Amino acid sequence: NATTAVENPAETQPETIAEPVAEQKTIDNNAIQTLTDSTGRISIAVSGAFTVRPDEENTLPTTLFAQNQENNAVLTVSSLGKLQSKPDEYFKKLSEVVKQQETDNPQQFSKTKVGIATNNRMNYRFVQNSENGETAEMCMAIIAGDDLYSVCANGENLSFDALNPYLQDVRIAG
Repeated sequence: NATTAVENPAETQPETIAEPVAEQKTIDNNAIQTLTDSTGRISIAVSGAFTVRPDEENTLPTTLFAQNQENNAVLTVSSLGKLQSKPDEYFKKLSEVVKQQETDNPQQFSKTKVGIATNNRMNYRFVQNSENGETAEMCMAIIAGDDLYSVCANGENLSFDALNPYLQDVRIAG
């Protein structure tokens, strides 16, 4: 089971993380949770009431699945394996694929935007249209060492502005 603990800086020690976890602390009466994926490489600091799905329910490549009870926003981290090319080549190809999904399926995908890649991150977003409405999705492709990760926030009938705060504090360990 995922555990929730109050963060105590005096007790901060390196640890091996075997499953996704959520640590909670309060700053100015806002609950800030630090969600860490099961690899221990990616952590996300967010405000809200997120519940982490137990690791045994996750299926690879998903290493974190957390849902906000307040607005049903979902945060996922996926481990995508080893980088097989140079970072700039990978981000260029990913950008092309993301843009192409809207070109190929304009009824299903819209509002696609790809950010400028840094040496280890690239942001992108799009909306998936369905009979139930729109599902906005904001993602970040991350290279950690030579490992690839995808960090995404999505939510049915939520705006990009509502999802953006969930990807503001994504950290890479190692």
